[in-house]
Amino acid sequence: MLQSLFIRIVERIPTIKDLRNRLKRSVEFSMDCGFTGSDRIPSEPLIHGSFKNYRNPRCSRNCKMN
Repeated sequence: MLQSLFIRIVERIPTIKDLRNRLKRSVEFSMDCGFTGSDRIPSEPLIHGSFKNYRNPRCSRNCKMN
């Protein structure tokens, strides 16, 4: 699922809803994102929750990149 979040940025997919729709529509895209034919496409809340888990816990909103 993490791979699909990175690909979402590269492909310029604006929302998680659009990402999920594209994963459901395109077998090739879902396989590029690491999902196999037997995998279920995760729900929007699950994708949002996973995204929050992958963020850097030490970095707050005001974290400055050097």
